[in-house]
Amino acid sequence: MGLRPARCYRDIERSYTRVANRVQAKDFIGGVPRTRVRQFVLGDQTKDFPKVIHVFSSEGLQIRDNALEAFRQKLAKVLNDICGKDNFFTKIRIYPHHVLRQNKLASGAGADRLSSGMKHAFGKPIGRSAQVKKGQNVLSIVVNPEFVDKIVISLKTIINKIHFKYNIKVEDHKDKILTGRKKWTREIKKAALETETPEATATTKDAKVDPKAKGKDGKAAGKDTKAAAAPAKEDPKAKGKDAKGKGKK
Repeated sequence: MGLRPARCYRDIERSYTRVANRVQAKDFIGGVPRTRVRQFVLGDQTKDFPKVIHVFSSEGLQIRDNALEAFRQKLAKVLNDICGKDNFFTKIRIYPHHVLRQNKLASGAGADRLSSGMKHAFGKPIGRSAQVKKGQNVLSIVVNPEFVDKIVISLKTIINKIHFKYNIKVEDHKDKILTGRKKWTREIKKAALETETPEATATTKDAKVDPKAKGKDGKAAGKDTKAAAAPAKEDPKAKGKDAKGKGKK
């Protein structure tokens, strides 16, 4: 069967899709499908951008992972065209944890002999979805102020990939939670090593001791201490002869 319409899985429902990590007898389903969303973070996270755009949901719904991936691809293309490759940062704030099931039925001639109808309609896992509550943050985009108006206008067309009621909020990025990470690449590591003074490296080399020589010295010192600590053993035969000589006298 093909992909069913989104309206079939739009309402938030708690289905029996438990997967136990340790006791497999408690499983309701055989396994969890892999998420179709390739990545949840886009752009450059090392720069500090002054403005942040939040997208909040105005209703509770389920969003399938294939819709999230289509939304991410469209968002990445539009932001690259507006801002450039390294002049923005965005993060999808929801994750598809919920497992969706479907009772697959055969269609066509002779389908009544191939399927059991609604007699065993529990269904099998077909995908995953993210359960979004009313007022939850769905997306955050951090950019420079000159790109804010264009991005807000373009979001109205991008969100059609998901199609839900939303609110957009633009504010200053004061806490810098989303950006400002240190970029630690091979070039930065090499530059940090070159900035070290040669005197410091020479002292560290002199401070190093050969572990083999240290082990030999430790063994020799241990032998000396054992020899000094052990008392001289008396010969029991000589002690017995002295006692007999005293008895005779």
